[in-house]
Amino acid sequence: MSPSHGNGDTVDLVLPDQTLSFAIDKIQIVDPSNVSVLESGAVSSLTLVTCYPFYFDDSAPQRYIVRELELNPGSLPPHPDPRRRKELQQILSLLGTITDLHDLSLMLVGILSGPRASEATGLQWKSWTGISLVPYGTAYEGQFHQGRLKSKASRAPIPLPEPVRPVIEAWKRLCPDPSPEALMFPTFGRGKRKGQAVPRWGKNFLRWRIRPSSRELGIPDRLVTFQVMRRSLGTNLQHYGTLKDTQGALRHASITTTGNVYVQVVEESVMRAVNSHAIAVLDGWSPEVESMGLKGRNIKKQLVLEGNPQAPLVI
Repeated sequence: MSPSHGNGDTVDLVLPDQTLSFAIDKIQIVDPSNVSVLESGAVSSLTLVTCYPFYFDDSAPQRYIVRELELNPGSLPPHPDPRRRKELQQILSLLGTITDLHDLSLMLVGILSGPRASEATGLQWKSWTGISLVPYGTAYEGQFHQGRLKSKASRAPIPLPEPVRPVIEAWKRLCPDPSPEALMFPTFGRGKRKGQAVPRWGKNFLRWRIRPSSRELGIPDRLVTFQVMRRSLGTNLQHYGTLKDTQGALRHASITTTGNVYVQVVEESVMRAVNSHAIAVLDGWSPEVESMGLKGRNIKKQLVLEGNPQAPLVI
């Protein structure tokens, strides 16, 4: 982009799976503190930022802003290449093998929202806001650590896509203890903690509950980890949102200088990105949550919830 470009000129943005065309709508020179030029609008757009005056070798005093509007914007980009299509098919096939509502809920959160394993297994029911999951602590090797999170950015809400929310609500209705302080995804304690609901070990959950099915589908064990789910989400969100959306979804404390200085996280944009990704992955598929139970949960003992003898607590 050079100063010789003007309104109406077009710019092509070449992506791995498609090429988007934009027309220059506005060119501005602003102070670095003016971030209003980066705000999202109702129309799909591209904003280019560089230092001004152009001859400065060090930090320039102003910013040169080029705002461009997309020509013939589409709804969702097509599935990119055969490898990506195969990945989506594997995800759907794996989800389709799950008959336990607890397992399905945890896997959907892992695949489509990308929390760290310690965050996912440490979620409490008070974390669930109806649209996102707020982490209040983490779980490590079966122990819950209240208030311990990786960074300040990790305390931000985890966006939960719209297609996943009914599944979480269904699990909450079936979950033996949906009280605010209770774990969303507990397992039963052993030894001194026998009879208690305790945090899961993420690797054990995947090893015993998920990998038997993934192996039958030909999916290598090394691809069935919470870390791979998180990294895959970060890579795939690039097809549905901006780099800053990805940072917001994964709640990273840092990104490149360009991302941190010139692009701002917009919560609505983050939610649009994770929703678009979830809808593309699920592709019209929805589980029959009302007919699901707790099949094969290795139930060791049942406790009766205090004050409600009709609701057994499974641990």
